[in-house]
Amino acid sequence: MGEEVTSDVTPDPVSAVRRRVALFHRDRDPRQLNGRLAEAEYAAAVRAATRLNGAGEPEYNLAALAELARFRFWRGVVSGTLPGQVEADSAVGFLLGLRESSPGLIPGEMADVVGELATDARRRLSWAVDSAGRLLTLFDGTDLGLLDQAVERVTWALGTAPPDPAARVVALGRLAHAHHERHKATGEVTDERTAVSARREAVRLTPPGRERARRQSLLADALLTVYERTDERACLEEALRCLEESVAGTPPGDEFRWLRYSRLGRAYRHRAGITRSPADFDAAVRWGRLARDTIDASDPDRASALRTLDRNLRARHAATGDLADLDEAVEVWRSALDRMPSDDTRRAGFLVDLSDALCHRFDHGGDAADLEGSVQACEAAVAGAAVGSRTRVRALSDLCYRLYRRFQHGDETADLRRAVHTGRQAVGLTSPEDGEDGVVTLANLLHATVAWYDRSGDLARLDEAIALWADILAATPADHADRGERLAGRLHALVRRFEHTGDRADLDRVFEAARECLAGAPDRGHVAESLLRVAHHLDARTAPASRAAFVGLELDNSRLSVRSRGTDDLDALDTLVELARSTAPGADDDTEDREVRQDFLAVALATRYGNAGRAADGAEAIALLRDTIAAADPDDPRLSVHLSQLGDILVGRFLRDGDSTDLEAAVETLAQAFRVVPPDDRHRAEYLPKLTHALRLRYEDRREPADLERAVAVVRDAVASGHPSPDCRPACLAELARTLLWRFHHTRNAADLDAAVAAGREAVRLPTPREAPSDHVPSLAASALFTRYQHTANLEDIDEAVAILETALADITDERKRLSNLHDHAVYVQARALLTGSSADFDRSVAELREVTNARPADDPAHWLDYYSLGMALRVRHARLHDDLDMHAAVEAHRTAVRKVSRDLERAIAAVGLAHALGQVHQRTGDPAPLDEAIMLAAEAEPEFSEHGDIVSQPLSVLSWLYSMRVDLPGEPDPRDIAEMLRISERMIDTARPGSADHSLFLRNRAVAQTTAARFRGDASLLDQALATARQAVASTRAGDTRRSEWLWSLGLIHLQRYRTNGDDADRTAALTSWREGARDPYGHPDMVTRCAVHAGRLAARLGDVDGAVADYAVAVGRLPTIAWHGMRTDVRSDSLRGWSGLASEAAGAAIAAGRPATAVEMLEQSRSVIWSQTLRLRSDPGDLARSHPALAERLTRLRARLDAFSSAGGLGDVPPLGEPHHLPARAVGIQEPASPAEADERRRELAREWDDTVARIRRLEGFEHFLGPTPYAELKQAAADGPVVVVNVSGYGGHALIVRADEPEPEVVELRAISPDDVAARVSELLSALRAQTDPRASFLARERARHLTHDVLGWAWDGIVGPILARLRDAAPSPSGHPASAPPRLWWCPVGLVGLLPLHAAGHHPRHGPVTRSDHVWTGDLVVSSYTPTLAALTRSRTRRAPGAVARHLAVALQETPGLAGLPAVADEVAALLRHSAHTSEVVALTGPEATRQAVLAELPRCDRVHFACHAAQDFADPAASAFSLHDGPLSVADIAAVGLDGADLAFLSACQTATHVPDLADEAIHLAAAVQLTGFRHIVATSWSVDDTSAAALSDRFYREWASSGGRSDPAVALHRAVRTLRDGDPTAPVKWASYVHFGS
Repeated sequence: MGEEVTSDVTPDPVSAVRRRVALFHRDRDPRQLNGRLAEAEYAAAVRAATRLNGAGEPEYNLAALAELARFRFWRGVVSGTLPGQVEADSAVGFLLGLRESSPGLIPGEMADVVGELATDARRRLSWAVDSAGRLLTLFDGTDLGLLDQAVERVTWALGTAPPDPAARVVALGRLAHAHHERHKATGEVTDERTAVSARREAVRLTPPGRERARRQSLLADALLTVYERTDERACLEEALRCLEESVAGTPPGDEFRWLRYSRLGRAYRHRAGITRSPADFDAAVRWGRLARDTIDASDPDRASALRTLDRNLRARHAATGDLADLDEAVEVWRSALDRMPSDDTRRAGFLVDLSDALCHRFDHGGDAADLEGSVQACEAAVAGAAVGSRTRVRALSDLCYRLYRRFQHGDETADLRRAVHTGRQAVGLTSPEDGEDGVVTLANLLHATVAWYDRSGDLARLDEAIALWADILAATPADHADRGERLAGRLHALVRRFEHTGDRADLDRVFEAARECLAGAPDRGHVAESLLRVAHHLDARTAPASRAAFVGLELDNSRLSVRSRGTDDLDALDTLVELARSTAPGADDDTEDREVRQDFLAVALATRYGNAGRAADGAEAIALLRDTIAAADPDDPRLSVHLSQLGDILVGRFLRDGDSTDLEAAVETLAQAFRVVPPDDRHRAEYLPKLTHALRLRYEDRREPADLERAVAVVRDAVASGHPSPDCRPACLAELARTLLWRFHHTRNAADLDAAVAAGREAVRLPTPREAPSDHVPSLAASALFTRYQHTANLEDIDEAVAILETALADITDERKRLSNLHDHAVYVQARALLTGSSADFDRSVAELREVTNARPADDPAHWLDYYSLGMALRVRHARLHDDLDMHAAVEAHRTAVRKVSRDLERAIAAVGLAHALGQVHQRTGDPAPLDEAIMLAAEAEPEFSEHGDIVSQPLSVLSWLYSMRVDLPGEPDPRDIAEMLRISERMIDTARPGSADHSLFLRNRAVAQTTAARFRGDASLLDQALATARQAVASTRAGDTRRSEWLWSLGLIHLQRYRTNGDDADRTAALTSWREGARDPYGHPDMVTRCAVHAGRLAARLGDVDGAVADYAVAVGRLPTIAWHGMRTDVRSDSLRGWSGLASEAAGAAIAAGRPATAVEMLEQSRSVIWSQTLRLRSDPGDLARSHPALAERLTRLRARLDAFSSAGGLGDVPPLGEPHHLPARAVGIQEPASPAEADERRRELAREWDDTVARIRRLEGFEHFLGPTPYAELKQAAADGPVVVVNVSGYGGHALIVRADEPEPEVVELRAISPDDVAARVSELLSALRAQTDPRASFLARERARHLTHDVLGWAWDGIVGPILARLRDAAPSPSGHPASAPPRLWWCPVGLVGLLPLHAAGHHPRHGPVTRSDHVWTGDLVVSSYTPTLAALTRSRTRRAPGAVARHLAVALQETPGLAGLPAVADEVAALLRHSAHTSEVVALTGPEATRQAVLAELPRCDRVHFACHAAQDFADPAASAFSLHDGPLSVADIAAVGLDGADLAFLSACQTATHVPDLADEAIHLAAAVQLTGFRHIVATSWSVDDTSAAALSDRFYREWASSGGRSDPAVALHRAVRTLRDGDPTAPVKWASYVHFGS
């Protein structure tokens, strides 16, 4: 019958429940009581039966509650389940209580049952015991309410029960059971004590016999539980008595006799632990053996008996050391397993116990086989245990611990990883209700995770351990005996996290945990021990780092360090002192941990003293330590620790206050500490540096030679005598290296330097035990090598120093130490870069310092120094690679360093770094504002530095340099600046240490200051002094120093300045000698070497040594590819070459003057189009290389593809103005997807270096010595195979044309006497201004007319001075009388040099200014030759080696009449129509017009087309020529975009746009324009424009060109077609050259 839902439902919830029960009685259908609707109605009735009165207190409807109890009773009865029975019991219990106050409310059918229980005490007690039993059975360890009900019910029944002993005994047993379960769930010992009381009463009421023996055994078990929690001896003794009586009263054959034996053995084991009596140990083992022998082999509890025997045997072994007990323990489990069937469900548990016994025997015997057997037993247990069983959890947990132990023994990381994995499985199966078993599981995983953290330094593992401690504490009751120890364990883990991160939040967690330790279960010793680590960490991390350059100035550095110490966490130090005082021992406190607690207070006070400088803290710390030392036993192993701590504080107070008596006391105290430290102390090596540091300070304070010698002798004696122990020998050798370095800085005895290096090398070679780590050993060994490098310039030393630190970095797990070593490594790599000029080292140094700055915690005191070093690395890289991105980032890094310091001395150092960077900004931009700021910063910092050594010389050098630049600014200098410059430079030299790494720099800057002052003051004596100083700078510079060429440059300038003063030719000769030496320095900076070479060439020519000048210029020309190295961005390369504009013409002019025209051509080829030549080399066909060395050819091909993946332009984009804040990018990693422009640059350089290395490797192969190298003239002249190439060059040596013919061994020289560099510059300027006026729609008619005539003037001058004489010499080019030859004139290629490239040589001539062309006059270039242009001979040769297009050409037309943001080009449609019309029979035309003409679409089509026609806007970017671009619908298509596309086999590109072949005046030699870029991509022929053209003229020219070309079927030379088209336009209107002279042909 179904449950009725609607028709009979009443609105009263209680009535609905009553009706439910009635329906149940009628139908006997349980669904009336347990259906969903029934449950809803019951819940509604419960709410209705309880109401809140006006006071907010609950009021109950007892009648309704009675009905609800009736409902629950019957629902429980019909369920037939244990929970149902418990629910019925609950209902009965409620009604029993209700009967006492309202008997009339008892439901009728229950009145008899309730009445009987209420009146019959015996029956009531029996019901209470049974119902309590059901509650205990239902209890699963979570719901303590069930236990409370059981206790309450039995206690209530006992209170009214009759004095029947038998019934009361049963009830007392049930009550004890409930309290015992509650103890197991909560850990509350009070519950177990109550259980003892109940069981004790039950024993009293039970008569002698079997039952009494059972009750006595249960009482003993409860007593043992209380003892194990409280150590109350009385409980133990009572348990022993009970068990002995129980055993005596147990009849033979009793099934629980083994259990009483086992408990008795357990009790004796506990008493033996107190008495240490052999008899008690023997009794424990004897009773355990009896239990083992008595229990049936199939008993499910047999493992419990065996486990007790196992523990008893272990306890006896611990007392006697007899390994036989451990052997027997192992045999117990092995024998049991041997007799057990393989399918026995208990087998997995026995295997776990066997594993435990084996592991215990391994711990004491050390036999690795036991450990291996232990692991295997656990693995078998895991495999055999049922999934989800407690045995499986225990097996997994124990396997975790066994694997952890095997890792400790064998150091195999795989074991550790597996231990963590297994432990996590075990913990995942553990619940909070598992009590101490769960704690053991958590602890096993905890051990493994901490070990993993120790091995890897992975903070996530430590966090996992901290979370495990939280779980352990959550499972540990407040009164648990081990809670204090566990709180201390969590505190220790939190302290380690703080040591790892240094975060203030972690420190606050430490303090919170420490307070909880002290408040909950005070274990002051452990708290003090953990917090002592915090104090040491705070002390170490607030000690500021000192620069490596300051090595040797011990007293200055130490005072700087101590006096500038401080912390933003002063409140944390206050908290630390407060906690230290709370753990400090009282006067009468003589506990074992008194010493460590007092030590903690002393160290906490000392740390606060070191950072806050509170004298009282220092005095109290010293007093505490002296008291501790006075009270210590001479054999106390911690005596040396206290002495060392006292010595540290005394040294600190001396450095802070300057009292030499403190230093004297410190020396004696630290010497005593070193004497008393135990020889086997693994920290012994740490005492030696403290003593030697104090001795070094004493020498520098008193300057007594004996201290100098004693400092070295102490360390040498320690090393020579074998003390400290061999484990400490590496650290002691490193300390010897440090001390010898220090003495070297004072004595300059090279033997000390060599000995320091030898000691460092030996220290690094020795193995370092894990127990005595010496992380500073590699650092000191590297420092010794670096110092020797600084004084010898021996590259092998710095290479070795870098290698040592690289090896060390691979092994360092401590992040702070790793970052410090990485910082030093970056500094060494940077120094090597300065010596070798290696861009790889520059990049590596910057990348590593970026990593350090990003990884170091922001509040780390050394963080400012990281930014300082990064700024310096970026500065020197900028000086080398000229990338303004580096300059921006350097300024920002230095500004960050300044912001991060809070102490005066550090701020002064950081400010000078920023001043240096700002000085470079001024050098780059000429803006005086950065220079003024730089001088202000450096001048304000000057007073903060000490009075001797490089510490002050370095910032003074910067300040002197800054003043010299400001004095040299345009206008009259401020005399005060000159005076300051001289004063500062003099002080710089006075304070400098001769022989230091930068001493030559100081001398050079002093010479510059003297020279600058002499120039403005007219003081010849200053000039003489400057010359002497500059010579000294050069003399003190070691070979291999990249700066030597710069010093030689300065020396030459001073000689030349003195020559201009006194006219002595000896000075000119000396200047030439200096510059030539600088030019030939293989280590010199490319810019400086080139500068020396160029000025040497000029001076040599003036002195009449033309051949020598050519040699000098050859050096300069050879350096240009290095100055504009292809690893740089194109904009950087272009900017680098701007400074050398005109060098090509100058060098070639000298060669021509020396009668070496072929050399002139070779030098021009090397020094022009440097950027495109580099790209051409990238794209060169490997040819023979691919056939003979395919792997190398393939490598070059891959590198070329990866280099092409980087845009060759890459401008500065949205980079802020120089010197303004700039994003500091992260470290570059890998090659793909650069995170920032700076990283992209570094990766480009990395690929370029790899390319250069590969090319160098190829050049070492036989037959490839000149692979991709400069081309000799014999090969270059082949470019003239189809007609002569005319190179036009104008320089200070005169104007010349070099006619290159393929069949002539030397180029023919045509002297162009009528032109000079000034003439060319003037005419180019006139032409450019005239073209601007003629193409400017806003210009007036008169302005345009003047410009038109000016254009005619320039074209006529070009004919008279350049083209006419050249063509006259060629002879085979004769004018046609009619001006219209029957066939095309001969071909000629123009290769103009420098500004000549901006002249339209192809249009030179005297054109009609008014009226048409006549046949008798107005001869021009087009009458005599078909002109083409080429930027270099190599480019022309390459265009001829490409394959010809296929039979059917594909022609891409890119046309935009309307371009967003630009003026319309109406005639573009006519251009496209003409192209389609004339190309219909010669090619397939693909037109991208209007919105279709996008960058992506054009770049996608280009590789598929033989020909391309651009009809759109275009513009030349003079600031960044590589950014010159066509204007497409969605943006510019730049030179860089086009150059990145390889189009082998492409034939024709018609660039019908403005300025597609416009040279950049200050980069005229580079030919960086759209036509050159298109030629580079692979096109054989390019038609382009030299200036802006109107679209009507462009359409007309385009139509005529394609008509001419189509007339030959597209097979004629495009140069001839263009020639004829231009002639046609010119013949139509010769008076306006601007309309037709713009068009030029490039290519073959």
